[in-house]
Amino acid sequence: MVCLCFSCVQSMTDALETQVKSKVTVKGHLHTYRFCDNVWTFILTDAQFKNEETTEQVGKVKIVACDSKLLSQ
Repeated sequence: MVCLCFSCVQSMTDALETQVKSKVTVKGHLHTYRFCDNVWTFILTDAQFKNEETTEQVGKVKIVACDSKLLSQ
């Protein structure tokens, strides 16, 4: 598991907002989901990430999502 400091998360958020121009579709089997302290956590198995150019298969992926307003606090 990788833990990131707040400044790393903020830098990644800024880069995603300003530099990423493409869409990605994610499909997979939902293994686990959780909502705690305004943070969603999803664990997908047999996930497929697809954009305009490529498709990638991943055995297991963890997606963590939160309200971007929480990052500025």
